[in-house]
Amino acid sequence: MPGVVVTPKAAVHAGHLWVRTNEVASTFDDPRAGDVIEVRDTRGRPLGRGFWNPTSRLAVRLLSRGPAEVEVDADFVARRLRAGLAWRQGLADVDPVLCRAAWSEADGLPGLVVDRYGDHLAVQILSLGFEQRRDAVLDALRDVFRPRTIVERSEASARRGEGLEPAKGLLWGREPVPFTVDAPAGPTVVDLMASQKTGLYLDQLANHAAVAALARGRRVLDCFCNQGGFALAAARGGAASVTGVDSSAAALELARVNAAASGAKAGAEATWVDANVFDHLRTLDRDRALGRYDLIVVDPPPFAPNKRALVGARRGYKELNLRALRLLEPGGLLSTYSCSHHVGPQVLADILAEAAADARRGLRIVAEHRQRADHPVLVAVPETRYLSGFTVEVIDRW
Repeated sequence: MPGVVVTPKAAVHAGHLWVRTNEVASTFDDPRAGDVIEVRDTRGRPLGRGFWNPTSRLAVRLLSRGPAEVEVDADFVARRLRAGLAWRQGLADVDPVLCRAAWSEADGLPGLVVDRYGDHLAVQILSLGFEQRRDAVLDALRDVFRPRTIVERSEASARRGEGLEPAKGLLWGREPVPFTVDAPAGPTVVDLMASQKTGLYLDQLANHAAVAALARGRRVLDCFCNQGGFALAAARGGAASVTGVDSSAAALELARVNAAASGAKAGAEATWVDANVFDHLRTLDRDRALGRYDLIVVDPPPFAPNKRALVGARRGYKELNLRALRLLEPGGLLSTYSCSHHVGPQVLADILAEAAADARRGLRIVAEHRQRADHPVLVAVPETRYLSGFTVEVIDRW
C-alpha cells in the first residue's frame, strides 16, 4: 500500500488525527490524491491509515490506527454512523433525531458531517476522500437513517482547502419545503435549502436552554440572533421583553415566523431589528435612553477562521463585549460566545477581562458554555472543540 513517512515531531505521534503537509518527511509507492494510504514513522512502524490529499494543508486525515487495512465503502461508513448514533442515543440532553449525527474526525469519518432533522438529513462532504466516495456515503446514509430527504450543504471554506468547489443541492428524495421542529426556542422552522449552515445551529441548542433558565423577568437583547434561537428561548423562559438584532432580512423573517408559531408560549413579545450589530450597539451606547438590558447575548459568526485572523478577531470580540457590558444594568448578565477554535475559552476569558476593565465593570462567571454533546470533542484533536462561551454577571467593583 502506498503511504507517507512522517517527521518525529508530527502531532500524529501524540494522538492527533491529522498529518499536516510540513509533517510529511517522504512518500513511498506513489500515493494518489484521495486514496487511503499508510502512515509510518521514520523507523517504518505503521501509525495508521487515512485519506491522502497532497494539495491540502491536511495531507493525511486518519481513518484508523495500526497496520490493518481499511476499505472505505458503504459498509465502513454505515458502521461508523451506527456507532455514532448509538452513542448519541445514550446522551441525556440530546434528541437523537434532532442532532449532529456525524461530526467528522470525532466520529471516525474525517470530512463528513451529517445533521439529522427527523426524517431529513443535511450533509457536508468536506474531504477529498469522501468526495471520491459519494455513492458509498449516500448508500450508508440511506441504510442507517432511512431518510425521506438528503440535502448537501458543502459550502464551508474547508472544502476549498481540499481543492474542491462548494456544492449544494438535493442528493436523495424530494426537495424539502420548510418544516418545523421542536427546539428549546419553541417550534422552529428549518429550511434545509436556504438557511445558514445546515438548517439550524444545533451546536447551540443546549445553550439556548441554559440562557432561557436565567431569563425570567429580564429585558433581553440577542445580538446576531439569526432565527431567534436565544431570544425566543428566553421569551419562553419568562423574559420581560426580547429584542433580536441581525443583518439578514431572511433570517429575521424566519425569526418572526418562529415567534408566531410559539404564540402564547413565548411569554414576551419579540422585537426584531434589521441592522449591523456593531452599528446598533454603538447607537445604543451613544444614547443610553434608547435601551438598557438585563441580559445580552453576543453570538457572532467566526471572526478567526485561522491564526492569521486572530489579532483582528480579538478586536472585534472585544468591541462587541465592551459595548454590551456598557448597556447592562448592575446585576445584568452577558452571555457571549466564540465559534472560532482559535478563540477558545482562555482567549475569550482574556478578551472579556480586557473589555470589563475598559467598561469599568466587575464580572463574575455564572456558567461556561461549549458546543452540545452531539458535537463530541477529542482530547488529542483540540480542533474538534470550536464553540466556547461564558455567561457572566456584572457586579459592583470593590
